[in-house]
Amino acid sequence: SDTTSPVSSSWLDSANVLTLVKWKQILPFMPPSATEFQLRCRPSQRRSEATFDVILQTAGALLDVHGAHGFTTNLLAEASRVSIRAIYRYFPNKQAVIAELAKRMESRLGAAVAAVGDLADVSRPWSELWVGYIDAFVDGVRSTPGALAILAAMRDDPVLRAVDEVANGGYIDGIVVALKARQPGLDGERARSIAVVLIRSTVAVLDEAFSADERTAASLIGTLKLMHVQLLDSVLEGNLR
Repeated sequence: SDTTSPVSSSWLDSANVLTLVKWKQILPFMPPSATEFQLRCRPSQRRSEATFDVILQTAGALLDVHGAHGFTTNLLAEASRVSIRAIYRYFPNKQAVIAELAKRMESRLGAAVAAVGDLADVSRPWSELWVGYIDAFVDGVRSTPGALAILAAMRDDPVLRAVDEVANGGYIDGIVVALKARQPGLDGERARSIAVVLIRSTVAVLDEAFSADERTAASLIGTLKLMHVQLLDSVLEGNLR
């Protein structure tokens, strides 16, 4: 059970972020077809864990090259040198492989962002924290094999999109808590509107940036940071009208 205080239970608290992306908590929000994305079993021995990791590492590399649409379990078996039978022991289909990669990526990115600090911690400069969150997320995506294809799949597939929406909803809730911790007089509805704008604009702009050339990506990310800092400055300094 969660025994953290309201301030420490923001979206940037690592324990809450990692709890959010646990499959058991995500599945109740998904349509019935989500069962097709569940693992058949998890490895229980060191040798099988190694095979499981090889499958996922190879899948990430293949997604970088072929994208989600060109990725197949037959291609995975050939590239990983793991039999198709062994792959199907854990994964019922390619969607389940992508779903497991998405789960791992959400955990990794959540932990990277959480390591920057807690937005609700009023002793920390909010602008430094927020820019740090964006940088940590961008660096995390760029350093994760297959991340761009996974993100694209999470936007395009209804079931994987549900994973993304549950995570984003948790982030929005946590930002509301953090904003009100820093500005106790802030109206709850206004705080939620601000949080929605922050998250939705981040998703939209970074999706564009990740598919752009280096110069354009840097400009987009820089503009996103500037826009967010200006918005948060007006909110957290009490000048929002």
